[in-house]
Amino acid sequence: MKPLVASVAATLALSGLALLSPSPAHAALSTVSCTKTSTGTCIRGGQFCPSKSKGKYGYSSTGRRYKCTKGHWR
Repeated sequence: MKPLVASVAATLALSGLALLSPSPAHAALSTVSCTKTSTGTCIRGGQFCPSKSKGKYGYSSTGRRYKCTKGHWR
């Protein structure tokens, strides 16, 4: 009977570890997605922004938020 208890305990311990590991959905939320420029690179502060982005926010590769004002990401 003791081997069965040990087997059940080991199974529960392993399933508990699976609950503690980050799920793929959670991992996807932590990735940084940047706003691309017309050349395909991530925006940076001070760069020109298109007139269609006026008043909108964009994100750099580090996750910093910039607002398009007066023709530049600030």
